[in-house]
Amino acid sequence: MEILTTWLDVTLISLLAALPLALWAKTVFWRKWSNSSQRLLGGVLLGGTVVASAGALDASGGSSVGRTMLGIGLMTGLVLVLCPDIRRESPLQSGSAQIASGLLALFLAIVPPALYAQARNQHELARLTELVEQSRWGEANHLAKQILIENPAAIWKGLPLEPASQQLSQTVQELQATLAQSISAGHSVNARYEQAQILAMLGETEAALAVLNSLATVDHIPATMNLTATIHETRQEWSEARAWYQQARQELLQAGAEGQNSPEYLRATQGVAYCSRKQGLLPEAQAAYRELLALSPTADTHFLLAQFYEDTQQTRLAESHARIAMRSDPQRYQQAGQKLIQRLQTLHFGCLAVSRGDQPN
Repeated sequence: MEILTTWLDVTLISLLAALPLALWAKTVFWRKWSNSSQRLLGGVLLGGTVVASAGALDASGGSSVGRTMLGIGLMTGLVLVLCPDIRRESPLQSGSAQIASGLLALFLAIVPPALYAQARNQHELARLTELVEQSRWGEANHLAKQILIENPAAIWKGLPLEPASQQLSQTVQELQATLAQSISAGHSVNARYEQAQILAMLGETEAALAVLNSLATVDHIPATMNLTATIHETRQEWSEARAWYQQARQELLQAGAEGQNSPEYLRATQGVAYCSRKQGLLPEAQAAYRELLALSPTADTHFLLAQFYEDTQQTRLAESHARIAMRSDPQRYQQAGQKLIQRLQTLHFGCLAVSRGDQPN
């Protein structure tokens, strides 16, 4: 039954989608049965469906067919048990009309839940990619297992997800072992910073923040501030994240040119830009992104600018930065940049301002 609770919204939609078919089946096939007989049959159907659900899901080779069968069985049983007084005579007189309504009810029971589950699965696979790119191994490992419960044949990055999930589990186990060694090795500033990093990668953000807060009382370390900000950012606590990034920037500015040219300053500046964007502080976000571009005019930065200008519907600037990113690093940004430009052409109010003739092939 774990599959029923993995994505509760998918299960609920499957149950609701089965209601028209359950009502149709009752009025057509059981209209001559007594109320007590209907309740008895409904109870047997409910019990049998629950007992057989695990086997049905396993036999289906995937959850879509199994969940559809389960939804129909449960909903039909509930209708028989709770609604035995529904008219026994079918309101449809002709056999062809009864067949048509039954086919429509069957379509509603199967197709919408399957489409929703597919969309949900694709969304979670994209989320998995995001978590892996951010080295959030604990959360990625948990999500991969959930996806496999829902869809054992899931494909991720063109390959079966199962081996990748096993690798994620191994990574998590290695991180846990490293964490235990770090804790036993001592409580120096470097050791505690490493512990906070590992805890953050494992998804144990409260424990990571507790370690970082203890370090903040020892010394004002920009790396510590940036890591604290990053954890708040992953928790979508934009105000707290932005404040910590700004503190890191201030510390590094006081260090002079060496601080401003450091990777931590770039990290803090990008963080301020992103969190300001998420908070709707667009002038502050634009200023931070432009500073980041001046410090690091890479393909990554240009694509960040393209995404920002896309969000703010500045289509010419978005297209310009996207094309620079595509030229600078075509392997990483050719496809993503093309998709962004296509969105500018089709979705934004300024789409007519986006050129079409000079698109890359």
